[in-house]
Amino acid sequence: MIRIAVVLATTIAGCLQPASAQTASGDITIVHQAPELQPAHGAIVIGYRRSDDESAGNSGTLEFARYDIDNRRLSVWDRQDWEGYEGETQTNPNILLFTSRDRHAEREYLILPAEQGHYALVGATVSRSDGPHSFCLSAPVFRVAAGEIVYFGDVTPYSGVRLANGQRATSMAYSLNVDDARAAVVEQMGSAEAFRTADIRNGATFACPIQLINAYEVPGAPRLEEERLREESPPMLDEELPAENLTLGS
Repeated sequence: MIRIAVVLATTIAGCLQPASAQTASGDITIVHQAPELQPAHGAIVIGYRRSDDESAGNSGTLEFARYDIDNRRLSVWDRQDWEGYEGETQTNPNILLFTSRDRHAEREYLILPAEQGHYALVGATVSRSDGPHSFCLSAPVFRVAAGEIVYFGDVTPYSGVRLANGQRATSMAYSLNVDDARAAVVEQMGSAEAFRTADIRNGATFACPIQLINAYEVPGAPRLEEERLREESPPMLDEELPAENLTLGS
């Protein structure tokens, strides 16, 4: 499955960097930050998977931001009382950056705390690619409740990979590997009692920056309907899904 829509751009300011704490077990590297959750917080789990020669050695960043489901917009600048706020250089608590820390690991999992609410995958960057991409045309969105450890999925970073038609493309291919992610959470947090897969909906939109703009859709996830997203969780995507080639740009 290939989805391409390209125009030039810059990135949304602000980030939450993962901590430097890191453990390695075989071909699995797990990076974590603040595993003890604060009140009104959950956590998001992201995996990086490099299972072929084309993805080996590639790194990347996924950018998630708080999303206002009712008004279909990012909630990035809603909080003005950030401690030590000094403009665009200050860490923005409404933006989470999941940056790969070990590009040679076959499987790598990152766990970041997230304040309860809805989050959209707003952008991505792949190493050696042509720059950051915004998914403002259509993005996956999901909810994090307090105390939950929510697994979004795994991505495989491709940079300039050659397609069957001879063209080259940059991609973050999506796959769902629930057992591996659950094992990563157990290793880092001691228990997977609060672990669940994200109730993903495709089709979240928001104002496009001056950036490479694309759509990113998770295979098998329903589209976000026009009415308000219901608070009750839809059926979970617990089955293993194969990677899909969701292209960021060509």
